[in-house]
Amino acid sequence: MNTHLIYPNDVKFTEHTVLSHESGFNTEQKITSIDDLNNISSKDRLIYLIPSSFVKTKQFGSIKNVSYENNLANFISEVDTSLANDVSENEFYIFDDIGFIVKKDIIDRICSLLSRLKCNIVVIPDYFLIKQKLDTVSEFNKKLLFSFEDGSGNSIHTANFEDYVDIIKNQKPNYEPIIFGSNETLNSFFKENSANESIDFIKFISQDFKDLPNLFKFKINFQNIINKINLTKIEMALSIISIAALCFLPFLLIKENYNQANDYQEATFEIFKSIDKNTKRVVSPRLQIDQIINQIPEIDKDFDSNKNDIKKINFLIKLGDKYLESFELDNSTKILDISIRNMPEIQFKIFETFLDKSQVTIVNKNIARSNDMVTGEIKISI
Repeated sequence: MNTHLIYPNDVKFTEHTVLSHESGFNTEQKITSIDDLNNISSKDRLIYLIPSSFVKTKQFGSIKNVSYENNLANFISEVDTSLANDVSENEFYIFDDIGFIVKKDIIDRICSLLSRLKCNIVVIPDYFLIKQKLDTVSEFNKKLLFSFEDGSGNSIHTANFEDYVDIIKNQKPNYEPIIFGSNETLNSFFKENSANESIDFIKFISQDFKDLPNLFKFKINFQNIINKINLTKIEMALSIISIAALCFLPFLLIKENYNQANDYQEATFEIFKSIDKNTKRVVSPRLQIDQIINQIPEIDKDFDSNKNDIKKINFLIKLGDKYLESFELDNSTKILDISIRNMPEIQFKIFETFLDKSQVTIVNKNIARSNDMVTGEIKISI
C-alpha cells in the first residue's frame, strides 16, 4: 500500500500538491484536477490535508455513556451563538474532546472531488502534522501551523504571525511552543524553543488513522460507486445483468406463479365441470371433490343391473375426459381396457373411487405417478 499526501495551493481548490511515500515525500507533483490521481490503486491511501484555517476547533468535553449523536447535538447547541453564519451552513464533528466546525460548502466541495477516486480517503486538518501533547508551531505550505496542547489547532499566513501570537498570549501568558523547522521568523521569536526538526511525514503516516479524525464523507452517486468498486467492463456488464435480474426476476416469478395458479384453477374447474355439470365455480377443490365422491353411491343406484353397462362406461369416460388415451371393451369377456395418460392425480382419485364403489372388478391395474400426474393401464370386469 502506498500513501499519498495532498493539500490545496489556493482557496478555490483549483490546484493541489501531491507527495507520495514511494518517493520519500521529497518530490512534489502539481495537479490541476483530482482526476489526475485516477491511477492511484484502490489499495492505496490518500490523506487530504485541509488547511486548518478552514476548520474551527474548540475544546469540548464529551459525556461518557452518551451516544455520539447526542454529544454532537450538545456541541452544536454550545457553539451556535458564536457562529458567524447559520448553523445549517456548517458541518460539525467531535473527536477526542475536540469539536470541529467546517463550512458545509467547503467540506462538500472537497468530499465531492475525492469521492471520484477509488482509493481509501482521509481528510484531516493539516495541523495534525505536528500535533503532540504540547504546544507546537511549524511552517507548512507557506503558512504557519499551530497545534495546542488541548488538541485544537489552526493555521495562519506568516504576515499575521505576531498579531496571532499576541492574541494567544493574552489568553495564555506562558505560551512557549516547540518550533519545528528552520523558519527564521519562528526561530527568532522563540529562540530557546527550536526543536531543529522538520515535519516528519513518515512518522505522521505511520499513525493509526482509526485513532484520528476523518472529515471525509463519501458522496453517493452512480459514477462514484463505479469508480470505487473498480470493475472491469466484463464485470460491469455482469453486474448490470445481475442487478437487472434481481430487479425483474421476482416480478417474472410472481407472474409465472400467477399464470400457473390461473391454469390450475381453470383446469380444476374443467375437471369438476366434466364430472358435475351443476358446478359453477371451484372454491375449495378438496372439499368439493369429497362432496362429489360422497355422491357416487347415489349414482351407483342407476348402475345396479347389467342393462346400465353403457351408462357406467359413459360415466367413466366423463370422469376420464381427455386423459383417456384408449378405451376398449371386449363384449365377450366384459373386460374394459382403459389406458390413462397424464391424468391429474386429483382427478384420478375420483376416477379410482368410482371404480371401487361401482359393481366392477379390477382385473389388473398398472399405473405410475409422477409430478402429480397418473399414467398407466386399468382393466376392469363389468
